[in-house]
Amino acid sequence: MHWVPLHDTFWKASGGDEKLMSVGTLIKNSLQGYLIDKKTADATGIKYLEDLKDPEKAKLFDIDGNGKADLYGCEPGWGCERVIEHQLDAYGLRDTVEEKQGGYFAIIPDAIERIKAGKPTLYYTWTPLWVSAILRPGKEVVWLNVKNTSLPDAETGNTVVEGLGNLGFPVNDQKIIANTTWLKANPKAKKFFELVQIPIAESTRKIKRLPMVKRATSRS
Repeated sequence: MHWVPLHDTFWKASGGDEKLMSVGTLIKNSLQGYLIDKKTADATGIKYLEDLKDPEKAKLFDIDGNGKADLYGCEPGWGCERVIEHQLDAYGLRDTVEEKQGGYFAIIPDAIERIKAGKPTLYYTWTPLWVSAILRPGKEVVWLNVKNTSLPDAETGNTVVEGLGNLGFPVNDQKIIANTTWLKANPKAKKFFELVQIPIAESTRKIKRLPMVKRATSRS
């Protein structure tokens, strides 16, 4: 999967179209950004990421006792890590916020449990992802805005989302990326990748467990 523009720096560094070709658009309008629990947002009026430059507000999200807000962040090496680390510097947040990193799906359950327990929590996520089916923006959590857009490596893109404000991350399209030589040798696969799409409404629905059914004894 190739997120555009998030992964463009990695793609160009890997040789661009000469090595890897981006084809089709699997999912359109994927969002990313920072969220906090709605309980704390309503109680404090925190709306912007930059509000956490205030040591007293940042301290609300302190987990390890060092006085800084703990941000459940991005997995090391992912594209979102570049943006988060850049923004912590660009918005002057190093003294009051630190990114809590590890395997994303190893650390995010802790954020979910904290919010369920009513504790102030700051985290990064993206859509579509099952996390937002549990921590629902506007219900359990709210998106934070940024006052101005600052992105690494001259990255560009629209970061303002109607009804949500400036999330600080460009809206992305998720494309399929594959070895250019292989794509040229497999035109039918290339055509399939160009055509296939997953509507974002479908990709964000919670999957319900279906009842067990007896395995058929004949092939259809």
